[in-house]
Amino acid sequence: MKSLFLSEFDTTIRYHEIKGEGRPVIYLAALSLPSLPNFLSIATHPAMASRHSILIDYLGVGHSDHPEGFDYSLENHAKTIADVLDHENLKNCIVIGHSMGGTVGVLLAMARPDLVSHLFVCEGKNIKEKIPSMEGVYRYSIDNLIKEAKYAVSLGINCLALFPCVNPKLRTAECEEY
Repeated sequence: MKSLFLSEFDTTIRYHEIKGEGRPVIYLAALSLPSLPNFLSIATHPAMASRHSILIDYLGVGHSDHPEGFDYSLENHAKTIADVLDHENLKNCIVIGHSMGGTVGVLLAMARPDLVSHLFVCEGKNIKEKIPSMEGVYRYSIDNLIKEAKYAVSLGINCLALFPCVNPKLRTAECEEY
């Protein structure tokens, strides 16, 4: 386990690093879930085991400190994730977020596009599906994703976070596709 003291918040955030190759994969868990029990089986799955992975416990969760002075806003959670990635000298990361972690990942990509290389994608055509737990965040079919990407580029945004959504009927409980 690694630690980083965040002087801005006078507290310490903790995370686990799995050494590996390729673009780093950053795992962001759901609300109040420590990253290790939430993502270890995915990060160590044979399809992912060779990847450089970082599993971060948000402030107030798991092994990270639970500071009273931290406001626990999604924006500040994204800032602390950026602080970890900066400390580790990581750029262009693949961010995998579960539930709240998806929102934190989107906020991270918006605030620090240099840190995120890879929005939610679903099968079909002309789909823009709200994600109920994440206000203002949608899953897009490929045709609409292309439109959204072009719009983002027109705004000067040069990176998008892509998160696949595999139909539960097409995958096992371990997220292996049938």
